[in-house]
Amino acid sequence: MLEAKLDQAVVLKRLLDAIKELVTDANFECNEEAITLQAMDNSHVALVSVKLDAVGFKKYRCDRPMPLGVNLGSLTKVLKCAKDDDIITLKAGDDADVLNLTYEAKNSDRIAEYDMKLMDIDSDTLGIPDTDYDARVTMPASEFARIVKDLSTLGESVRIEVSKEGVRFASDGEGANGSVLLKQTDAARDKYANYNEDDEGPSGTKDEDEDEEGGAPKKKVKTEDVEMNDEDEQEGEEEFKAKSDDEGEDEQDEEEGNKKKRKKAPTKSKPAAKKSKKSDEGSEGDGGVSIEMNQHVTLTFSLKYLVNFAKSSTLSHVVQLMMSNDVPLLLATGFSSGWLPANEREHFLLLTVVQFSIALLSFAHMTRTSTDGHTGLIKAGIWFEDGNIILVVGDGIAFKVHRGQLERHSEVFRDLFSIPQPDKQGLIEGCPFVELHDCPSDLFYLLTALYDGLYFKKPYANDFTAISAVLRLSTKYFIDHLRRRCMHRLKVDWPSTLKAWDIREREAVDSQGRYTPRDSCAHPILVIQLALELGLDSLLPAAFYDLSRYGPSKIYLGAAPSPGTVHYPPKSQLPSTALVKLSSEHFYRTLLGRESAQGYIARFIEKELADRPVARDCVNDNTTTSHLCSQSFYFIRLNILRSVGGVACGRDGDPLYTLIQAMEMLTRTDFTDGVQQCGLRMCHACKAEFSKVALLAREEVWSLIPEWFGMLLV
Repeated sequence: MLEAKLDQAVVLKRLLDAIKELVTDANFECNEEAITLQAMDNSHVALVSVKLDAVGFKKYRCDRPMPLGVNLGSLTKVLKCAKDDDIITLKAGDDADVLNLTYEAKNSDRIAEYDMKLMDIDSDTLGIPDTDYDARVTMPASEFARIVKDLSTLGESVRIEVSKEGVRFASDGEGANGSVLLKQTDAARDKYANYNEDDEGPSGTKDEDEDEEGGAPKKKVKTEDVEMNDEDEQEGEEEFKAKSDDEGEDEQDEEEGNKKKRKKAPTKSKPAAKKSKKSDEGSEGDGGVSIEMNQHVTLTFSLKYLVNFAKSSTLSHVVQLMMSNDVPLLLATGFSSGWLPANEREHFLLLTVVQFSIALLSFAHMTRTSTDGHTGLIKAGIWFEDGNIILVVGDGIAFKVHRGQLERHSEVFRDLFSIPQPDKQGLIEGCPFVELHDCPSDLFYLLTALYDGLYFKKPYANDFTAISAVLRLSTKYFIDHLRRRCMHRLKVDWPSTLKAWDIREREAVDSQGRYTPRDSCAHPILVIQLALELGLDSLLPAAFYDLSRYGPSKIYLGAAPSPGTVHYPPKSQLPSTALVKLSSEHFYRTLLGRESAQGYIARFIEKELADRPVARDCVNDNTTTSHLCSQSFYFIRLNILRSVGGVACGRDGDPLYTLIQAMEMLTRTDFTDGVQQCGLRMCHACKAEFSKVALLAREEVWSLIPEWFGMLLV
C-alpha cells in the first residue's frame, strides 16, 4: 500500500506543470525511499528524471515497490481542483487500478476526494548516467527562462558556449541573430559554492549561516528542538502564498517590493532578524552566474525543448546546466529553500529533484548496438553495395549508404561517427550499423534528397509526402539546406501575406477556368498536423482558412493520407490507412473561424451595400439616371448574399474570394438585361469608390484570420 502526504498541493502542481509538455504517460515508481519518474518524450530527444524523497513528505508509507501508471494531463486536471495550500494525500492499494487523491483544507472545514484511473504502461528503466562534466553553470532559473524564451523568437536552435569570459547563449535566425553573455561574479560564486551540498548536518543537526553582522557561525541546533511560534508560521505561509508563479518578473518591480519591505518596521527584534534572513534566501536566484569549468565547451541544442525545460523555473530560484563536448546537456533543479516557510523547509529541501537531459543535436535518436545478428532485415530501396554504414529503422528496415555523405551534410551524423566504438562492435554483412528511431518512409525521402537533390518543377500536391518527410528529419539532424528548401515550398503553398495568397489562388485555376487547389497543394488537414508537430506557426492561418472553405461534414470527415508514402513491407500487404482527422479542439476552431468569415461578409453587406448612397461626384446623380448606380449596387448585394454560402461561386464561406467577385462585377460585360449582354450601368466614380472599400475589406479579412481561428490564443 502507498500513502504519501504533502503539506501543500502546490508542490505537485508546479512539478506537473514543469514536465507535462514533454511526457504524456509515465510510471511513478514508488518504493520505501522515494517516488521516482524517468521517461522520454515521444521523439526520444529529451529525458525527464524526477525524484521525490520520502523524507520530504509529511507522512510516507510504501509497503512494497509498485508502479503508478498515470496520464499526466489527467493528473494535472485533478490537481487543479486543489487549492495551493491544501494538504494532499495520495493513496493506492497494492493491486489497485485507481489512485486516490484527498485534499484537506488547512482549517479542516473542507475535505475533497478524487479517484483517477491508473494505466498499464510498458516502459524501460531509464536514467541519466553519472558523468564528469567539463562545465557546470549555476544561474537564476528566471534568467535562464527569459533567455531561451527570447531567443526562441529568433531561431530554432541555440548555441551555448562556456568559456573564461562567461556563458554565452546565441541563436541565428533567418531574419535576425542574437546572443546573451552572462559573466561570472565573485558574489555569485560564493552564493552557489555549496549549492549541491546537503544543508543538513549529521544526526539531524543543521548548520546555521553566520549572523547578519558577519560574526562567528552559530552553534548547531537539533532540528527537533527548534520550535516556531504561530506568528512566524503564519508569516512563512503568507510569504509562500504571495510568491509569484512567474519567475521572469521585472527587476524594477522586485526592487520596489524590497523597498516596501524595508519601510515596514518590525515590532519584534527576533522576527525582524528572521525576516531579513528570509529575504536573503528569497533573493537566491536574483542575478549572478557561477561557472565551474575544466575546458571550453560549445554545444548546440533545440530551443523547443529548452523552452519546455525552462518551465521548471517555477520549482526553484536556481538552475544548473552541466555540459561536456559531445555529451547531452543535463539541466537540474530542485526546490529552493526560499520558496517555503522556514518551518517547512526541512521537509522540502530534499523533496524534489527534477533533471532534464536533452540530446546534443538530437544525438539521443541514434544508438549504436553491439549485436552481431539481425534476422529478418529488409533491404530498402537505397542500398549501395560500396556503402560503408547501414542505417536500421523500424522493424529491421535497412539502408546501406556512405558515411561520408551523411557527415558532409549533417553535423549530427558527424558527431555520432566520431565517437570511439568498442573493438568487438556488431556488424551486418561485415558493415557497421546504426539504429535510428525514425519512420522508414521519412528516412527514404531524406536519403533520396541527400543523394539526388530535392527539386520541384511545378506545384504538385503529392510532393507533400517528400516535403514533410525531409522537413522532419532535416530539422532533427540539422541539415539546413534541405530544411530551407522545404520551408520555401511550404510558404509558397501556405503564404503569410495576402499578395502571395492571391498568387497561389490564381495558379490553382486550370486552363479551363476550374478551381482545383488540391492538384497543387496538399489537403490543409495534413499541413495543420505537420505545422503543429514541428511548431510551424506561420503556416497555420492559411491552412485553417483553406480548410474552413469546406463544408462542416467534409471538415469532420478528415483527409486521406498523403499519397506517395513508401511502405515497408509493400503497401499491398498493409491494411488500408484511416483518414487523418483534426482533434476536437482544432475542429471546433475551424468551425468557429468559418462562422466568423461568413459573419464578416454579412456585416459588409449591411454596412457597405444596404442602401448604399452614390458617390459624391456620381455622374448619374440626376433625375433621369440616378437609379442606375443604386440598381447596380443592389445587384452586387444579391450576388454576394448568394456567395456567403458558396452558392454563386462554388466556394463555401470564402470572404476573400467573395470580395474579389464583387469587384470583378464592376468590369464584367457578360450580364444580360433580357435582350443582350451588357455590363453594370454604374458610373466610374461609384465603381472607384466601391473598389477601394472592397480592397480595404480584403486586407482587414486577412489580418483577422489568426484571430478567427484562435491563433492568438495558442
